[in-house]
Amino acid sequence: MHPLKNRALLLAIFLSLASSVFAGSILPREAKDHVGELTLVKGSVDGFKSIPGETFLYMGGPFPKNTLTIFCPAKTGITAEALRPYLGKTIFVSGKIDLYQGHPEIILNSLSQLTPP
Repeated sequence: MHPLKNRALLLAIFLSLASSVFAGSILPREAKDHVGELTLVKGSVDGFKSIPGETFLYMGGPFPKNTLTIFCPAKTGITAEALRPYLGKTIFVSGKIDLYQGHPEIILNSLSQLTPP
């Protein structure tokens, strides 16, 4: 098979899988209904908090009334300065929704999980 045909086939397979995993976006307030799922969330970043090494983005309202937290642990190497431009912007974030102390969150391991602000 020609190399371009291989690439086109691989791209088609990838897009098919991606569309089935991320069939559509949800709102931050719907995150509680999608715990354990790989999800694409669309919403405004309504709050931002940084403590040494860890950063939090809040969607669906400001903390503590937010409906979804995006948590960026220190081990990722992603700086608060890299995340601050997302504040006040409508973004997409992809990832698995987990619960932390009963509250929905997505752990951010890579900036590729966010759309640019």
